[in-house]
Amino acid sequence: MRQRHRGIAAGIIGTTVEWFDFTIYASFAVIIGDQFFPSDNANVSVLAALATFGVAFFVRPLGGIVFGHMGDRVGRRSALARSVLLMSAATMVVGFLPGHATIGVWAPILLVASRCVQGFAVGGELSGAMTYVVESGPRNKQGWWSSFVTASTVLGVVLATLVALLINTSLTDDQVGSWGWRIPFLLAGPLGVVGLYLRLRLTETPAFTKAVEDDEVSDAPLVQVVRTRMRSLGLVFAWIVTQSVAFYFLIGFFVNFMTTSLDVSRDAALATNLLASILFGLSCPLWGRLADSRGRRPVLIGGLASLVLLTVPIFAIMSTGNMAALLVGQAVFGVAVGAVAVPVNVMMIELFPVDLRYSGSSLAYNAAQMVFGGTAAFVAAALTNGTGLAVAPGVYLTVLALASLVVTLLGLKPGQASIDRLAETGRDAGPADPPNLPHQAAERRIDQPTV
Repeated sequence: MRQRHRGIAAGIIGTTVEWFDFTIYASFAVIIGDQFFPSDNANVSVLAALATFGVAFFVRPLGGIVFGHMGDRVGRRSALARSVLLMSAATMVVGFLPGHATIGVWAPILLVASRCVQGFAVGGELSGAMTYVVESGPRNKQGWWSSFVTASTVLGVVLATLVALLINTSLTDDQVGSWGWRIPFLLAGPLGVVGLYLRLRLTETPAFTKAVEDDEVSDAPLVQVVRTRMRSLGLVFAWIVTQSVAFYFLIGFFVNFMTTSLDVSRDAALATNLLASILFGLSCPLWGRLADSRGRRPVLIGGLASLVLLTVPIFAIMSTGNMAALLVGQAVFGVAVGAVAVPVNVMMIELFPVDLRYSGSSLAYNAAQMVFGGTAAFVAAALTNGTGLAVAPGVYLTVLALASLVVTLLGLKPGQASIDRLAETGRDAGPADPPNLPHQAAERRIDQPTV
């Protein structure tokens, strides 16, 4: 039990550092744009900063491949320790970078390089942490235990938002613009040290240890997962598309949307977003319990359906600029995102066998993050500026959520045999996983309670 709690803590700290970094960058995107991409048009500077935010996502699949291979070949512990060290170091470097006024064109070049290193390290983070927790937790509580890692994303968000609020309220605008924005990035150093300490104290998961003892570790996990698990890769990709865009709307785009499009004060925007993010985190254990007792599939379908039905109305009421509307809209949105994120994060691990788990989940997760997650804030801002419609980003997310919902309904039917139990047996289902395995009646199904 102590090792299990230690594993959850190690997963939480790494995920916290990851989302602390990304939230801080999004929160100070306007200032970063002015510092590194100066322009007479403020919107152009912000868009350039958001584009740099997205650059890191294009490196994530490479990091996912490298850390996934390491996690499946050497072990989960080794990969997780290296990812958190590299991630925190790269984040801290951003805090030291001189701006465009000091070194000219080298400023944005170095910023992009730092973001690429961050993206590479993050590529092995969440899927690795979820793999460790799922493999270490009891089978009937994997949704519950893993929900705390999902909730820890908001811990980084909340911590970053509190730091941003403190900086914005304690310093003048000139001080924030000249040096105050650097403070949060420098804090990543101590957080990374704590994360490294926790992860070096971990033991390897029982599942991976048994795979090593039975000589079932794959020599080429990436090649094997692409050859034999395309259906699982496709399902995870479809789910992460909506999860990533929705989550980046919550932690990044909403603050800039309120300050630039709705003329809401930065303090008010950060405060309402903070409360909504906290509600997201608090809802995660609830969704984890339901995913264990009622099944992953019903919870996921409910979350996706909520986003389809509510996203455009939420953007519509937020566009009024009323403080109550801003708070309620973001709060409802955050709870709906939690209903998607919790089952998806555990299912993306369960869909792959032990010897391919880290590589498979990392590949699908980071590919979707690269194409849709990394461009979410940029696309949303471009849609708002291009159409002049406040609800345009909401329409975009609604279309993505509807597509993910259709894929879920068609690709994961009620009564379908659990692919994760098939994975544990070590039997490979080939290019397409079978829709039903009648002779394996004892298998737990994804849409049924865990036993």
